[in-house]
Amino acid sequence: MEISIPREGSGAGTATAPEAVDAGVRGPAEPPSGHSSTHLVRGLTQLARLAERFGDGGVAEGARAALRPLEENLLRMVALGQFKRGKSTLLNALLDADLLPSGIAPVTSVSTVVRWSPTPCLTVFYAGGDVETADIARLSDFVVEERNPGNALGVSLVEVGYPSELLEDGLVLVDTPGIGSTDRAATERAYGFLPSVDAGLVVLSPDPPVGEAEAAYIRECATLTPHLLFVLNKIDRVSEAEWREILSFNRTVLADVLQRAPDDVHIVPVSARAALQGGDRRVEALRARIQDFIAQKGVHVREQLARRRMHAAAVTLRARLEVERQALDMEGAELDERIQGLRETLGSLTSRADRASRAVMAAVDESVGRAGDAMLAHARSKRAGLSGHLVSTVQAAPRSESNASVATIFDDELQERTWAVLDAWWSDNGSQIVRGLLEEINRVSDELVAARREAAEWIQEAFGVELPEEPRVEALKESGNFYRRVEGVTPRLTLDLLRALLPRGMYRAWIRRSVPKLAARALDMGAGQVRGDMFYRARETARAFTSELRTWTLAGTEGLMDGVRRAADLQLEARVTADDRRRELDDGLAELRRLSESRS
Repeated sequence: MEISIPREGSGAGTATAPEAVDAGVRGPAEPPSGHSSTHLVRGLTQLARLAERFGDGGVAEGARAALRPLEENLLRMVALGQFKRGKSTLLNALLDADLLPSGIAPVTSVSTVVRWSPTPCLTVFYAGGDVETADIARLSDFVVEERNPGNALGVSLVEVGYPSELLEDGLVLVDTPGIGSTDRAATERAYGFLPSVDAGLVVLSPDPPVGEAEAAYIRECATLTPHLLFVLNKIDRVSEAEWREILSFNRTVLADVLQRAPDDVHIVPVSARAALQGGDRRVEALRARIQDFIAQKGVHVREQLARRRMHAAAVTLRARLEVERQALDMEGAELDERIQGLRETLGSLTSRADRASRAVMAAVDESVGRAGDAMLAHARSKRAGLSGHLVSTVQAAPRSESNASVATIFDDELQERTWAVLDAWWSDNGSQIVRGLLEEINRVSDELVAARREAAEWIQEAFGVELPEEPRVEALKESGNFYRRVEGVTPRLTLDLLRALLPRGMYRAWIRRSVPKLAARALDMGAGQVRGDMFYRARETARAFTSELRTWTLAGTEGLMDGVRRAADLQLEARVTADDRRRELDDGLAELRRLSESRS
């Protein structure tokens, strides 16, 4: 389910009263279910111990991670989405404090956890295991890309304690680096935090709307938690008509991603920046809604997610134990044959997943490279027309305009016309580029789904064990978000002191002589910017998709080979040792069945 927030109100402007956004959300709180939480804590503790007993550290850690929110009575709401959506600013607005760093360039490079504390404090966790307590004024030193470029300090997580009323009932807010920035490692860190998400605050903004990489990220979020709250931030940067149109578009895209009707997708429009300046009361309504959600649904959400995580961990451990148990009953020659078959099956899955990633990336490079060449040729074919238009612009400027004013008019027209040339090319060719990439993505997806099905059937036949199933990976949906306008990259006239003193007629003559060179530079620079932008966005989309698809393809296979090898080793030892292991595995499987029955 999604956190239920009514859609945007019908009032005009950004000063809609809180009741217009929050109407009808209050209701009777859920009765406490402490007994259920205690039961889950006991079950997850047993599962972690059982996994450790059988040497499965991954399952043990997964069970312990699912335990922590129950033991500490916490619910982690993670700010999710593409970089520069204003996640940090929105969290600051919710906390009503200028706490987390924000800025024009991509800022957050390390995930930051904010939880309640009677006094502000800062704890830094390093990848090597070291922990440092620091003054909260130094937060930027650890999480801001400019001060910790590429996370050179090796920070794994930063925890901020803060005395906010919003956090008093166990809510923990998490600021993530976001996906899609030029820092690929930051994207990986954003994906890496997903298994820890209890509820998601998915932050969107008008520019650009939801694209492929972001849709894939949201889809993966939805497989890990059904509790997603969508926010359209930065509505103060466009007109109300524009943000409402973008909100409707995003709702349609999200409905496709989440497989639900558009009317069932609710997106809250806000301006976090205006809220920090006291000018947007929508954030007050959003804050109140989150508090109501914690009070009414917090216990239920914690328990629901703990059950899901417990089930996933138990199924993975069961498959491993069953494979080892079956292997123990096989004769030596038969077991050797099955080990070789399993090795080949898992090796084939891995290599096919790797080939799929390379195929998609190669398709991106070929398609976008070919498109970039065509775009550059198109831009160069427009040089003469652009030069003629710019000359006419200079000639048409009133004689009363100063040299500085004429330079500004020229620069604005040069940039606008450069946009127009490249926008027209994208309008004619963009859908074909996207369609070609989607065809390759769908082809690769179908191949790997078939490969996993073949592997699952072989494992079922060879060991009588059903490979744990994972949610089907859907192909990425079409969007025009491979292209970004080239604002700010066109060359500009330099009004130096000597030329500023020229008579107006001579200055305009100098501009006219400069036009061909400036037009050529503007078109080449713009085409280069768009080409690089398309490469980056398309590769980021493909990377997100292939990473998700590879994870799906190999899910549930970890530990199977270890179990079979252990069985083979035991068969070389005394029979009594193998018999002891059989009994141990039977006891473990029986305990897993009891845990499953008690969970249901």
